[in-house]
Amino acid sequence: MTTIADVRTQMATAAVVADGLQRCHPYLLDKIVPPCAEITTLPRDPRMVLSKAKAPYRFVITVYVDRTSERAGQELLDTFAEPTGATSLTEAIEAEANWGTVDVDYVTVTDISGISEVELAGSKYLIERFIVEVCW
Repeated sequence: MTTIADVRTQMATAAVVADGLQRCHPYLLDKIVPPCAEITTLPRDPRMVLSKAKAPYRFVITVYVDRTSERAGQELLDTFAEPTGATSLTEAIEAEANWGTVDVDYVTVTDISGISEVELAGSKYLIERFIVEVCW
């Protein structure tokens, strides 16, 4: 049976298929070394899970890039946000071939947040969040 941990781990593996994304971690990062990404979960309705029916789960892939050159950082995030192509995070995540032996019914990127800035441990980064729905 597929678990949340299985999905997070395989999603991280699938994400690095996008050219330019060097690392994607299935859990929160302790240290940011851009360009990289981390995967977190969103709230879900537990009643769907307890009914033993298949249920959609929502995850967030947060992509971090350097803020040292804001234009270069934004351009790199733009490449990850492309709908198709070698750098497309959407294409990498949704490609069935990138899911290995993890049994899911579907994977779809439902939303891309737009670019924003965050400061973590005194360093500034540009980020973009990809909302991913997975059903199993």
